[in-house]
Amino acid sequence: MIGWGARVTEPERPVLLEYLATHFGVTRPQPAPSPAGAELLGTRCHVCHDSALIDQQRLNVDGWRREIGKMRAWGARLTDPEQATLADYLAVR
Repeated sequence: MIGWGARVTEPERPVLLEYLATHFGVTRPQPAPSPAGAELLGTRCHVCHDSALIDQQRLNVDGWRREIGKMRAWGARLTDPEQATLADYLAVR
């Protein structure tokens, strides 16, 4: 932007760069979803829920862990390691 005429002083430059990087920077690449998570989604979640309902839930991994914990309390059969695998999968897909 400076090349196009924006006036930024040297003291303003690091503050501006930090702001832009924080709010508009490139995000880190996400790991690829695991095949094991996809399998759990198909065999455990799709028994009761369709993809549209699951896709609406824009949750991070902690949010998915809470949601899956509720499903387990209501009878979903998942071990602790399976819950972690499924939450990781849903958070990055």
